Amino acid sequence: VQIKPFIYNDGSTNIPSDLPNFKFDYHFIGSSLRAIGLALAGVVLLTSIVFAVWTLKNKKKKVVRASQPEFLCLLCVGTLILGATIIPIGIDDENSTEQACNIACM
Repeated sequence: VQIKPFIYNDGSTNIPSDLPNFKFDYHFIGSSLRAIGLALAGVVLLTSIVFAVWTLKNKKKKVVRASQPEFLCLLCVGTLILGATIIPIGIDDENSTEQACNIACM
């Protein structure tokens, strides 16, 4: 396979000198959105724990037994995991090191 050189608009293979400088936008989250996300994650975590404790305290009651306490606790564990995943998603290069970003991504 033969590779052909790239031909620019002026018909040459030389890179034009008047190309604009490349500006890379990292799309950082920003501290205010990060704070809102962490606050909402805290609300999700807290309510998951509160409802799991409430379910375990009231598992002998008729309404809770009809709703299957094991299933209700499983829902609480699922929402707890959902809320916990918001925490590493808020880590980016703006406020953390590259190593911390790699750890949060894994």
